[in-house]
Amino acid sequence: MILLYRMFYKMQPLLKYLRYSILAAIVDTFIVWMMHGIPGVNILAANTIGVICGFLLHYLLVSKSVFNLEYGASGLIIYFATFLFGLCLADLLIYVGEYYLFSTMKENIKFLFSKGLSIGAPFFALYYLRRLLFGIAKKNSEEDL
Repeated sequence: MILLYRMFYKMQPLLKYLRYSILAAIVDTFIVWMMHGIPGVNILAANTIGVICGFLLHYLLVSKSVFNLEYGASGLIIYFATFLFGLCLADLLIYVGEYYLFSTMKENIKFLFSKGLSIGAPFFALYYLRRLLFGIAKKNSEEDL
């Protein structure tokens, strides 16, 4: 029982990150879904706008509460650099999903699967990358004191 408690306690930052990511993903997906329904709007343009809105919300929620960083320049630079990586990965995955992996499915199902793919993989990649980079930044700032 103690082992289970320790595992749950150790996973708290990841679970909090997951909650905030789900909220940001809902906002992101709603925006993309609304824009994707507009004739002439490219899936990549819609996805990029949705991901940017999700990024801003996610940054405000996660920086202090998960990674214990102030909204300073180094935190924003790390978050923005990892965001760009995540955006490229998300756009690549939604494109591959739409035009290759799920191309034979009905439009709405194809969109949901593609969007799910473009959210799921970057979630884990960004969490662990940010944890690593924020840990390094925090260690460096403590050494400067």
